[in-house]
Amino acid sequence: MFKRNLSVTVANCAAVVLVVMACVVCQGEIISVGKASYTHSLTDFDSEDHGPKFEVFVSDEVLRPLPTSDWWTSVMTQRFSKNLFAFPLAFRCDELGLLIDQPEIVQTKEAVFSPFEPDLRIGLKGQKFERAEAAGWGDFTVDIGFRSKKAKWTATIGHGLPFAYAMFNSGTPEVSFLAKTEIIETTPDSLWVRVDGKHNYGLYFVGDTSDANTLEQRMKDIVGQTGAEDGAMDCRTTATIKNPHSKRCTRDKQ
Repeated sequence: MFKRNLSVTVANCAAVVLVVMACVVCQGEIISVGKASYTHSLTDFDSEDHGPKFEVFVSDEVLRPLPTSDWWTSVMTQRFSKNLFAFPLAFRCDELGLLIDQPEIVQTKEAVFSPFEPDLRIGLKGQKFERAEAAGWGDFTVDIGFRSKKAKWTATIGHGLPFAYAMFNSGTPEVSFLAKTEIIETTPDSLWVRVDGKHNYGLYFVGDTSDANTLEQRMKDIVGQTGAEDGAMDCRTTATIKNPHSKRCTRDKQ
């Protein structure tokens, strides 16, 4: 990934006065409009006149203007994003992957807000990432690339979508649950869980359906290898399946 410098000029009354004064100094062309004015000659400004500069995290393939006011803009402006509320789901990027939550709306006399309390994380086994970066976007969705020296993968999330999906280029995908989790049902290519006794999730692996054994093994890889005996699942552990077809895999909430 290469680094880019994004310049932002704040447009308020005080900033307008400063811009006009700077134009006089650099001899830029000024066009009057009533009591206001503007200029075409931004290139005539010195570099320090263009506003604060900061590093932008985008993939090398992105060669288009960068949006600065979308709900996911912090993916570009932070090494790892701030909370991304894309109701009905919410997300945040960190060094281990993509955190996911089903946020609840809280109302008080003073405010309406949604706390971010993640239920699970999608990442790669044994990998910490150097950054998360914007790899592409549309009107409602954004592709987020996670990169390390050894592996990479991309998550796609969207505003208003009740799902997210991921494409793994290398490494072993891993899903970690961050609260008490009940495994409701498993198939060779899916896992249904209830997190914290209230949030239901379905995890699906899309692959070559002509080979059921391959699908079953891939699902085992995604959720780990330490077994799925009945009982309570400790917090902050990776959900696992030992043999999806040996019995119905369930866990209590103790």
